[in-house]
Amino acid sequence: MKSWVAVLLVLLILTSGGCSDTTSVAPTVANQVDTVSLAALTGTPVAAASAYALNGAVRVQTTESARFDFAFDLQADGSSVLLPAGYLNAVPDTSLQPGLAATSLQFDHMVLAPSNGYATATAVPIAPGDRYYVRSAIVPTCSDSLPFYAKLEVLAVDTTARRLSFRILVDQNCGHRGLTPGLPTD
Repeated sequence: MKSWVAVLLVLLILTSGGCSDTTSVAPTVANQVDTVSLAALTGTPVAAASAYALNGAVRVQTTESARFDFAFDLQADGSSVLLPAGYLNAVPDTSLQPGLAATSLQFDHMVLAPSNGYATATAVPIAPGDRYYVRSAIVPTCSDSLPFYAKLEVLAVDTTARRLSFRILVDQNCGHRGLTPGLPTD
């Protein structure tokens, strides 16, 4: 009798929670839009957050211990860029790197992130009104092969204050690509 209980518990653990198969894992975290500001990577105090991590949807500093998916910077010519973590050699060498993919869709019409086509090792020029899909690196707490996905719209770039403002919706459900408010349906 006890062995059947143990088998049932193992089956319940294996079929709930994990993120390796999004078709069988129901999303549990509702998506929401957030407005975020980042300081430029160069020319601002080291303590200023200049990067963003999709895992947890948080602003971070670009330190050796911080995991992030993209950073903001101003180039010498005054242009504004988003820098995927791979551009800064800030992620382990994996088959799936964090990246950005430009789109002409309006923010509210960006409902499903693509699974490929992301710039992973080049600076991505930005301007107010630009919109991007964002993919994280592989998330260790998720599984060995799934990222988080997001949509981002540049609201403003203040070159004097060296700040970027954007709105973002991050799907915090491991491997799901749905980008509408509420529970994703992908």
